[in-house]
Amino acid sequence: MKKVGFKSQKLQTLALWLFSLMVPLLAIILTQQGQLDFTTPHEDLRSYRLLPTVMAMFLMASGSYLSWIFSKRGWLLTMGWCWLVIAGGATAGLLIGRGWETHHVLEQGHWSITNLYEVSLLLLVMVAAIACWLDKKRNSTLGVFLSPLILAGVFFVLWLASIGNANPEHLVPSLKSYWLPYHVLANFIGYGAFTVAAAAGLMHLWRWRQDKLGKPSLLPTQEVSEQLGFRAVVVGFPIFTLAVVLGSLWAYEAWGGYWSWDPKETWALIVWLVYAGYLHTRMNRRKPDVVLAIWLVVGFIVTMFCYLGVNMFLSGLHSYGSLN
Repeated sequence: MKKVGFKSQKLQTLALWLFSLMVPLLAIILTQQGQLDFTTPHEDLRSYRLLPTVMAMFLMASGSYLSWIFSKRGWLLTMGWCWLVIAGGATAGLLIGRGWETHHVLEQGHWSITNLYEVSLLLLVMVAAIACWLDKKRNSTLGVFLSPLILAGVFFVLWLASIGNANPEHLVPSLKSYWLPYHVLANFIGYGAFTVAAAAGLMHLWRWRQDKLGKPSLLPTQEVSEQLGFRAVVVGFPIFTLAVVLGSLWAYEAWGGYWSWDPKETWALIVWLVYAGYLHTRMNRRKPDVVLAIWLVVGFIVTMFCYLGVNMFLSGLHSYGSLN
């Protein structure tokens, strides 16, 4: 009976996700069919106008989760989970719809995962999807610790849109490749999984502190939190490894060499080494679980520098991912 109930819950989640995806996608396509051309300003695009509404869904999810801190009412966790599923699906629909728009307002359309604004939306999608998929309980407290990270992502996306980074852009020559969707998607599945792992690490550390002080806790046990963080890395690490391999193949086609020690490549290798070290240490149990939780948080900081710091502060062959 439990297996049947779990399967039914997964199907319900998938249905909610797909419904949330289709609503903005259809709104973008049906309300703009035949009305877009090369002169359409980006402020008039439906994906741009829907952005605040879709980001507000993440705010509803985070608000529900954070409200639980004060009231400890279980229904707030369930509401937060529902809003997270809806927000993730709606953002995915927004991104797909933006790709459709791009094919109408640019001379040569392309996938909508080619600049910092678009991939930041993609990261929010991946975080929501992986968190809801890995954490089987709808009333889990994982979302409480994920919320600050999600809020940071939402405000970053809104800031990027406010400074003009939401404009559809022509691709630089090196991005005009069939490698693009595979490399970027694999990369951000990894980033999303590492973000969820960091939230599990924070939850683990908070429960460790409560246990050390002898306080009663509504959080999962340290063992449960540690397992969740480990599972997230197990999902993200092999896919991130694939992203690095695909990036090397793409680099050979674009620049004539598999590896050039470009800042982005170097930091991607550092991220890979951090999580390879985590898995090796965890599998051999050479460090206490609390050290592994700290490792996940530090790994997330390294990942975010690879994702944002390199793009914003270091120049190199991947400079097309920087701010305009």
